[in-house]
Amino acid sequence: MAHGSLPDPGPEQRELSDLKLDLTLTTDPDFLGYERSFYRVNAHRRGGVVIAFESAAITVDGVTSQRSKPVQPLFQLPSWARSVRLLYMLRGSSADYNSAILAGNGMDELEHLTTLVRADPSACRAYRKSICQWIPKGVAAWRERPPSEPKP
Repeated sequence: MAHGSLPDPGPEQRELSDLKLDLTLTTDPDFLGYERSFYRVNAHRRGGVVIAFESAAITVDGVTSQRSKPVQPLFQLPSWARSVRLLYMLRGSSADYNSAILAGNGMDELEHLTTLVRADPSACRAYRKSICQWIPKGVAAWRERPPSEPKP
């Protein structure tokens, strides 16, 4: 051992019970609560998909209650929409994004709209055969399988 050097302690092993994580979350003073809304995706009888509101629950001051409609309805699509996509526009990190609901009367239209919006987010507007709707700030949308639904 060289003069003044310390021996290598080797890898340290710790039990998870030794670890503690304290988090403090803050919100704006006007924050009242949050809502979880669920939509079901089904095959459309003429091909493609249809997305329909299924349920909502709102939590305020730790108390959750069921709602018959969402506070912020999403997926209000025209009857001709057959292909739908959630598009996430990442900025600084995977937690920093804008998201949009894209819909078209077929996959070709949906792919075309996706390419346009990825290249220029201001291209998110309704075209004759497609729809683009930005999801409002403070609202998140993602794909989730209900607990009772079997995995494919």
